[in-house]
Amino acid sequence: MGFPKRLGIRIIVLIVIFIVTGTASYILLLAPNRGAKVTALANTSADERYPIWSPDGSKIFFRSDNWICVCNPDGSRHEKLAKIEEDFVFSPDMRRVFHKKTVSNEGKVTYQAYVMDIDGENREKIAELILEEKYVDDTGYGDAIGHTIGPMYWMHSWSPDRTKIFFKKLEETDYTWVYREEEGKWKRYIAGTEPSIPVLQEEDPYWEGTKLIATEHESTAWIWDLKENELRFIAHLSYGIVHYNPTAEIVWSPDGKYVALPCSELSETCETEQIFVVNVETGESKRLTSFIGANT
Repeated sequence: MGFPKRLGIRIIVLIVIFIVTGTASYILLLAPNRGAKVTALANTSADERYPIWSPDGSKIFFRSDNWICVCNPDGSRHEKLAKIEEDFVFSPDMRRVFHKKTVSNEGKVTYQAYVMDIDGENREKIAELILEEKYVDDTGYGDAIGHTIGPMYWMHSWSPDRTKIFFKKLEETDYTWVYREEEGKWKRYIAGTEPSIPVLQEEDPYWEGTKLIATEHESTAWIWDLKENELRFIAHLSYGIVHYNPTAEIVWSPDGKYVALPCSELSETCETEQIFVVNVETGESKRLTSFIGANT
């Protein structure tokens, strides 16, 4: 049976319509909206980000370098409210501002939590936690490209009710992972019992002689209870290598019962980053993903 001529014409017409409408849509996306009005809220050399509207729409809060700032929607009445080092959040009713601060001094790290009114008044420190300053690293992992180093404790995001802050801790275990080229797999050994393996890749001289050995670390979840002013262990997360997790990647559920976050995990195949969910009340943790690669 031959191809129906009428059907062929219809298909050609549909293709033409698709191309024409698609091209027109693309042109519209590229064309400037001449009716739009853009207002610069701050004309400074500072790095400004994280704009948030006030509940009544009369103010815009934002971060300017290490300052919490506020201004009118037209950019007027620009004010610096408080100097900060960490990201800030609002209370659920948008009447108060919460922010964190980290201070290192003489082998100790002081974590501080502050709150102030939305206009910058009545600023007070609501909790302070002092921990020993320690770092973990992956010396020997990919020697040709260096290694990762980071603090043992990472302070992350506020709970929805602003009474808790999520912490992640990394501690070195008694194991290392060594890449066995003849098997094409990573193998886990008790630390110090197996030398790192030189990887010879003639097709890529950059990697020649690279020693692939990873120091294993246990990642655990902790909660800083601001009312009791104590750091409380919650759950084991994973075994992996050192990775930095931005605060924005640590996400609380709206009811404050769970936290979702990425954590690195080691296996025979490779090192991957998987998504975990932690119940902060029971300590139960669950891995949600199993994809190879970075899951964020």
